[in-house]
Amino acid sequence: MTLANLFWVSALNSTVAPQTANGARVWTPTDLLNNRGIQQKDFNPGDIFVDDLLGYVIRREADGAAPATVVPFGVSDGGLSSSLESRTPRQRNTRYTIQRPDNLPAPFGPAPPLTADDTLELINKLTFMPTQSPWHATRLGGWPAFTGAGQRVAVLDSGVANVAPLHRNPLHVDYCSCAGPGAVTGDISGHGTSCVGVINAHWTSGRYSVAPDCDVLAAQVIRFAGSEYTTLVDMLLMLSWAVHSGARIISMSFCASASKLAVAGPPDILGVIARRLRSGDRALIFCAATEQDSGITYPASLDGVVAINGYAQANPAITAGPIHVARIAPGMEENWLPKNSTGDLLFAPSSLLDTVLPDGSVFPFGNVSGACAYTAGIAALYLQRNDDRALGLTLNQILAQMKSDSDKLPSPDPLHPWHCLRFPV
Repeated sequence: MTLANLFWVSALNSTVAPQTANGARVWTPTDLLNNRGIQQKDFNPGDIFVDDLLGYVIRREADGAAPATVVPFGVSDGGLSSSLESRTPRQRNTRYTIQRPDNLPAPFGPAPPLTADDTLELINKLTFMPTQSPWHATRLGGWPAFTGAGQRVAVLDSGVANVAPLHRNPLHVDYCSCAGPGAVTGDISGHGTSCVGVINAHWTSGRYSVAPDCDVLAAQVIRFAGSEYTTLVDMLLMLSWAVHSGARIISMSFCASASKLAVAGPPDILGVIARRLRSGDRALIFCAATEQDSGITYPASLDGVVAINGYAQANPAITAGPIHVARIAPGMEENWLPKNSTGDLLFAPSSLLDTVLPDGSVFPFGNVSGACAYTAGIAALYLQRNDDRALGLTLNQILAQMKSDSDKLPSPDPLHPWHCLRFPV
């Protein structure tokens, strides 16, 4: 039985104070911020975690609670899940690790030092730099003047590796893990590192990330037990850490099984929280999305969450060539129309996005995961423009501006075209 099976999540009813057993502890977001995480093993039966801002409570059940199975992802992990030990060093990322909070007494402190061998290997890997302007920036008129400065974006994913393009002076990436404070970890798959790299990696040969000067809060919501998996408890705790740490943009480049997450509580509680954060002008949640038989994948399917799919250019070598919606399977367009009709579906570049792997090398990232990270970066640019020009727009108004500025492609619903994002000007 895993500890995650002993927790239950529910919405916080402000009229009824959550109850604890005698002598039990009430944990709060302050504990998350002070320790960069809470280890589930530290919860005693009867303990609760309460987040008044996000509006939910987690309760630790008694040890005799009925066990539940491990909650795996509802999507393939690319064949990497046979065992952690069987992976290549690039897949495992066992060398480039960062530890929180022991060697970072304050957020955004110095990056942990690399060993001499690590440094030499990084230098060798970093000789493979991007060498030309990427197609997506070229077709949008080149990189904008905005760089995301002063904005915080949270990436809820598999972690982030300690590689030079992401960890520089001053450090622009902070970290928290669902494994709890003091966990020695980096990125169990490399996916989170690549998402962070799309948003704010720095390269010596030029600009190749969307918002290179924004701060990224990398929250590891993915564990490994034979294959990658997540739990509702982990997702909500890391979301609380991100929002209370000042992130107004949340990127979730993964899909999960709502039915399997339900072993710890109602999975649609994430949608309730997303709507609460939007209505309170606290944060926007962007989620990568693909089709499934009856709609689109969780959690992008939830009300209040902005679903992200991808667009591409048929010939990246042609400047400002025609684009097309690239990640919707033929015949599956109808699945996307309900989300599109509410205005909560966006499309972003989803191919040949220069990013970084845990070993420090350049990687051409893409699909809906890359598109979601790209969208988070674009949102940071709009937030910077809002601040620099003192426009006073709410997050919902900024989202409306992003859609208004977008390229419109025809969809099966003539009243609601597909919105393909552009940079702010």
